[in-house]
Amino acid sequence: MPEVLHSSHRLSLVDAECHLASSIKEKDLIFKEKEIHKSQVKVWQHHANGIEMGLFLASNGKFSGVDDMKETIKAIQPEAASLAKSLNEERLFTDEEIKDRQIKQENEQKERLQGLAKKTN
Repeated sequence: MPEVLHSSHRLSLVDAECHLASSIKEKDLIFKEKEIHKSQVKVWQHHANGIEMGLFLASNGKFSGVDDMKETIKAIQPEAASLAKSLNEERLFTDEEIKDRQIKQENEQKERLQGLAKKTN
């Protein structure tokens, strides 16, 4: 017949199970964070590749004047700005702060569009 576990042993088993579950959850979170970071690095790489290709085309292009070069630079600049913004967000803000800022920007955009719609009516 099995031995009856003393209450302190039962608590130790429960503590061990909780610790094991916590460790598994923590490892899963770490894995997910690594996957998210890998995805973000891929995005940064795409931005860098776009900038590199734009500069390559600019350096090998036949331009008829300064205006052509200005247009080329204007085409590359948003890509560089997007990369810089993404890197700054990664370094300086939490995901929650970024999410809050995005929601705020979307709400401000809706208000501007509603204001524009009222002016045109």
